[in-house]
Amino acid sequence: IATPAAIDALLPLLADGSETLRIAALDALREANAVIDPALLRPLLASQICRRAAAAVLGQTRSPDAATMLVDLLTDAMAGVRAAAAVALC
Repeated sequence: IATPAAIDALLPLLADGSETLRIAALDALREANAVIDPALLRPLLASQICRRAAAAVLGQTRSPDAATMLVDLLTDAMAGVRAAAAVALC
């Protein structure tokens, strides 16, 4: 559906205590091609579980702040995170 109201409804889930719910929200935002403030995604980069999904959403923002975060993720210990960051930079 990807309406602005739907995207707004997903944003609070990024701070939910459940990593599973945070990943679901990130996946939904990615599917909706949502462009959100990179500052909302920065805390999720600390989570090994959420980092890959957050990188995918960061790429949609096309902002210099997001690009800096994505470049930093290119050296992440997890290959999946590095791959998501590389794709998101393109």
